[in-house]
Amino acid sequence: MKTDPIDLIPLPLIFLDKDFVVLSWNKAAEKILQLKDKKYLSQSINDAFNHPNLVEQLETRKQRASSEPVLLTYRQMDLSLSVTDDGDQGYLLIVENVTKIRRLERMRQDFVANVSHELRTPLTVLHGYLEILIERADDVLSSYKKTFEQMYQQSSRMESLIKELLLLSRLENDTDDKDRFQIIDVFPLLEKICNDAKTLSGNRQHKIILKADKHLKIYGLENFLISIFSNLIFNAINYTPAKGKITISWQKDGDKIYFEVSDTGIGMEKKHIPRITERFYRIDKARSRTSGGTGLGLAIVKHALLLHKATLKIESEIGKGSTFTCIFPYTGRL
Repeated sequence: MKTDPIDLIPLPLIFLDKDFVVLSWNKAAEKILQLKDKKYLSQSINDAFNHPNLVEQLETRKQRASSEPVLLTYRQMDLSLSVTDDGDQGYLLIVENVTKIRRLERMRQDFVANVSHELRTPLTVLHGYLEILIERADDVLSSYKKTFEQMYQQSSRMESLIKELLLLSRLENDTDDKDRFQIIDVFPLLEKICNDAKTLSGNRQHKIILKADKHLKIYGLENFLISIFSNLIFNAINYTPAKGKITISWQKDGDKIYFEVSDTGIGMEKKHIPRITERFYRIDKARSRTSGGTGLGLAIVKHALLLHKATLKIESEIGKGSTFTCIFPYTGRL
């Protein structure tokens, strides 16, 4: 008996018509997804996977030409579904079982969150005692004051790291955050962050320019939006030489809202751009330590943007500066 070449492909494949109705599948799909019953033929892919919004999600990705897969749970498996055109016939649904990967990811996330919680209390106690020792250093302790100050500085850095790890863990795990979305007046937030940026700049005297639509609001979560804005603006301050220029923009264009931070800083090579939002990724480890960074800021930005269905575009050139652009969907006048 002649074997269909499509059955030699180890990935589960499902063939759909233009209305996302199941036409056929290969042997891998039959085995892994247990699609042995012919009742699935001529059914909507929604019914085959018992997922009421699957067609809508797949259509959205097709319209946006997005390569982002749909993630769902089916028969106690975590599946990644990607859709592509199958010529005039319809669509090809490529299915990948990511159960083990997702389980390991959840274990990693839980471990980081639990360890961070456990470290928070003893570190707060240590930090508090060091602050008292610095303030009350008398003749006996004066020779240790510099040591106490260095310990205090490093404990402060560890506190920042734990705070950001917990925030990142919440962004990755808390699926209920979207239920707390509300209308956010962005302009006052940006004004406050710009004032904080001027304080951070200090004697370096950066020129900070804010170009914002004062009436442009967004539907989202205020604390996570503040994390996005402050991380990008403070990064621009930290990596721009004295008297450099940082331009911050908040504008609407068509069906998108753009938050942009452009600087005249040191820039980076293009090879770093795809990885710059990875947690703990550093272009220059020594420089990052000097600036006091944790290596988590841009990872937080990426996940906070995902929560708001927004994307991040990065452009940079060595010696000429960088531009970070956050692109939010415009949901109508608020």
